[in-house]
Amino acid sequence: GDGVRINGCSPESPAETAGLEAGDVIVSVDGAPLADLKGLMTALGGKNPGDEIVLEVRRGETTLTKTARIGVRAAD
Repeated sequence: GDGVRINGCSPESPAETAGLEAGDVIVSVDGAPLADLKGLMTALGGKNPGDEIVLEVRRGETTLTKTARIGVRAAD
């Protein structure tokens, strides 16, 4: 209910490149607060590969600002 916890990042993924780590909690995207995974998917839904987003991330007691570039999702 208070953001989206990251379990881990794939090597060379946009999340890893932005400096996200396992245990981080994304609390906002481009200034819009996140409550849950559905909110994150909605926030990312209108983005295209190459777009930059600003993430507010809680790491322990610290709040960080990270910039990530949307990547192209690999084919399953």
